Amino acid sequence: PTMGGPGLYKDLGKKASKVLDDDYCFDIKGEVKAKASNGVKFEGAVKDNKKGVSGTLKTEWKACKWATIKETLDTEGKVVAEAAMNFNEYLDGLNVTAETTIAKKGGRKVKFDYVHEHFTANGTLDLAGNPKLSASVVGGYEGFSVGVDAEDLNPDKACGAVQYKGDNFQAAVICKDKGRDLKASYVQDVNSNLAIAAEFTCLRGEKSANLLTLGMSHKCDDDASCRAKINTEGIFSVVYCQRLKSDVTMKLSGQIDTQKLDNQAPRVGLVLTADL
Repeated sequence: PTMGGPGLYKDLGKKASKVLDDDYCFDIKGEVKAKASNGVKFEGAVKDNKKGVSGTLKTEWKACKWATIKETLDTEGKVVAEAAMNFNEYLDGLNVTAETTIAKKGGRKVKFDYVHEHFTANGTLDLAGNPKLSASVVGGYEGFSVGVDAEDLNPDKACGAVQYKGDNFQAAVICKDKGRDLKASYVQDVNSNLAIAAEFTCLRGEKSANLLTLGMSHKCDDDASCRAKINTEGIFSVVYCQRLKSDVTMKLSGQIDTQKLDNQAPRVGLVLTADL
């Protein structure tokens, strides 16, 4: 979209989640990204973990100035084709996506996003079986954003969120399941190289639990960065990212359960990405 706005519902509280979750991977993974002379983008990935070896192949190409085609194929035979259409020439801020999935449980979906200066809306129409419509709206003014999301337009599945964005920080509260599922997050840019974040999740009902996660991300230099986090269950995670060459990046992750140091081995992951 060409216009600014309070952000889509799925983006509320997202900056804190990025600080706490981005780059971590506890599998062995290789990625290759390339772009052909005709503009077609390719992205292949192979992953090895306890479940075995799996892979994906993604392509993306621009059909015309207002439409982009994306396709994804994985080793389980699942194919996802997506056509993203930009209608800014007719209504500034409107994007529509048509998606088809070929798999054991295939499906067809139509999605839309609309971004205005003080208002955003997005929705998904699931055409598999009985058509179902899910939608969300967000209103914002001077740093404050308030949003509502309704799955299948069912009031029992409605969610709400509030976010405030300051000059160098964001705070958000997201409520689900009639208030039984609550998540509050805070993120602050300490300086241009360091960001800190906290996220508190409260689940009530049959799966009652409280979890607090604290984390940080630090840019070491132009070619290296690191992240670390720990939660109240004693899980400590760290990831180090290093650009080995201009087109090769390495991410090394590690995780330990500080409450089970004697009888549980740490988890380790390695991701190598070549951007050709």
